[in-house]
Amino acid sequence: MIGLTGFLTLTFVLLASLNGLKRKIKNKTFRKIASYHYVYGALSALSAILHGTLNVLDGNLRITGTIALLFVLIAATLGGSFKQLKKPTLYKWHRVIGPLSILAIIVHIILNDSI
Repeated sequence: MIGLTGFLTLTFVLLASLNGLKRKIKNKTFRKIASYHYVYGALSALSAILHGTLNVLDGNLRITGTIALLFVLIAATLGGSFKQLKKPTLYKWHRVIGPLSILAIIVHIILNDSI
């Protein structure tokens, strides 16, 4: 179950990241998938929380996972806040933190067994 929730988190984060490519890719199917960006963002936050909780309960807390979780939650919070409040600063920070979330997840996956 821990592996599945981690895989789901990565999948939802990557699906959410497709939104940034909408301007460059005009394929209808791609644009339809990318249009659910906010849903994927929310699902990535929920699956990340579940993944982290399961790891804590299993005694497997990793600093890289905690950092990745924080980045995903911050990105989702900024994105949801921007959707509601339409403040450009929230959008700017969401665009910065989003890619950092992907990077943090990659680092977590690579270092998962060694730290």
